Amino acid sequence: MKNLLIAVFLLIAHHTLAQLKEIRNIQHKLPFIKNEKARIDALNQLAFFMQLKSPDSSYHLANEARELATKLKYKKGMADAYKTFGGLLLDQNSYLCARYLHDALDLYREIGFKQGEAMTLMNISNLLYVDRDSTHARAYLMQAYRLGQTLKKDSVLAIILINMLYRDTCIQCAHMDIQFKKGLAIAQKYHDERMILSYQQLQGYILWNRGDCAKGVKILENELPLCDSTGDEFEKMNIYQRLCDWLIDKQPDKALYYYRQALSEADRYKFPLRSIVFAGSLYDYYRSKNNSKEALKYAAIIMDADHKKEQELKKYNFNTIGFIIRDTDLKLAVERERAADRLLVFFIILSILVLVLLFVVYRSFRISKKYALLQAELKERTQARNLELEQWNDFYDMLLSVLAHDLRQPFSSIIMTTDLLNFKKNIFSEQELVKTIRELKDTAEQSIELLHGILCWIKARKTGFQYKTQPLLLYDLINEANSLCLFDQRKENIRLINEIPKKQIIHAHEQMLLFICRNILSNATKYTMPGGRIRVYTFLSANKTVVAFEDKGKGMSSEEISKLFSISDKTILENAAVQ
Repeated sequence: MKNLLIAVFLLIAHHTLAQLKEIRNIQHKLPFIKNEKARIDALNQLAFFMQLKSPDSSYHLANEARELATKLKYKKGMADAYKTFGGLLLDQNSYLCARYLHDALDLYREIGFKQGEAMTLMNISNLLYVDRDSTHARAYLMQAYRLGQTLKKDSVLAIILINMLYRDTCIQCAHMDIQFKKGLAIAQKYHDERMILSYQQLQGYILWNRGDCAKGVKILENELPLCDSTGDEFEKMNIYQRLCDWLIDKQPDKALYYYRQALSEADRYKFPLRSIVFAGSLYDYYRSKNNSKEALKYAAIIMDADHKKEQELKKYNFNTIGFIIRDTDLKLAVERERAADRLLVFFIILSILVLVLLFVVYRSFRISKKYALLQAELKERTQARNLELEQWNDFYDMLLSVLAHDLRQPFSSIIMTTDLLNFKKNIFSEQELVKTIRELKDTAEQSIELLHGILCWIKARKTGFQYKTQPLLLYDLINEANSLCLFDQRKENIRLINEIPKKQIIHAHEQMLLFICRNILSNATKYTMPGGRIRVYTFLSANKTVVAFEDKGKGMSSEEISKLFSISDKTILENAAVQ
């Protein structure tokens, strides 16, 4: 991990940090540049140089360049801005970094700008190293190297070479020396002090790996003040990392001093990934020394930084090479879609010709299809109408059974009483006659009320019945339902015992509940032995009020019970006929 992070930003460090003099020179000239494309190039160049010196300023400069370039459709200006955005996000947000770098790569390839393409390939390689995908990272770096060899201006090749020398551990010593001399010669040819400084650091790294530790350390320590003079904070971080890793075993006090200096300056220069690395090294050291107090201090720094980065990665659920592959797949899909569109146009033309030739056949088919649809619709309506008639037929059957059951009794009572009055005029006293006539009147009124309820039911059925409840006094409703049975009950000396509390209220549909209670009381009266009792009472069961009718009749068989709630059963009419 340490070796990876040492090299992770070599691309940025090797060509974004210009001399302060050069930065100030661009800042001085910028307000006087009239040509818009030249101004965009200057903004991008300044943003590129200031990536590590001042990230916020770099972002604003690159964003201004991007907006102007987009307006002018200046693709190189757009690509340069995207490349800067990618460099700024290299250790912050892998998803957005890859997005910007890939957009830059596409634009560079589109306009044939090989230098920008090589730099962007190298940036993608660095991003893949961050994601620990060394296989693909090496492949991208080799693409950049091969492309760099074809460029007329070989300064980019010096940057690519130093990246390869740091990262590729498989390079033979002799070959490494050749590549080192080649890259250093390029830097010296262009008098690039910044690049020469980087190759001197690389020389110290090579000497250390070959066993000349003291000389390697000496070279790096001599470079520290040079970094301060050139304003090269990032290179200073690299040197600190090397010195600390080399000295921690042999000179721990000196290494710890460099670690603390490096951590302090990483925070001051806003290098979050470097802060994690330095804090992690200090944590590992103090933990190995069983110094938990110091170890916990640096663990807190690591956890805080890791948490922020983890949240950012979770937000995008990103893998760099996966993104690149997906983006390539997207391009292939677009190409396939374009080919499909062309094929579609061909088939549309062909279809039009076929439709013209088969127009008559098509019209005939359409007419026959329309006729079939009309037939199907008519059949569906007929079936619906038959079903509706069948439902109405069931309803009328039920209605006839209700009429036969509920109206037979009161009219039978009226007929029997009038017969007595016609044929046995002296059988009643004047007082009994008045009472009998009053009872006949009550029976007739109740029969009319019953008939009125049935008519209301029929009307509700025809207009779309809705079950609406109302508060009812259950005691009075039972007495009202029983009124049509009083004549038969008195004749057989049957007594109704209504044990329901007089003020008990239930919510129900009045006519439906009257039909139900009247039917039950009529059956109870019919099957109760002379001198018997019919008891009505209520009790609670599972938070519900249960109304119970109790008599001493013969009861029903299991087959009769199973048919109780079958409205369409024709035995309803048969039962009504025998009553």
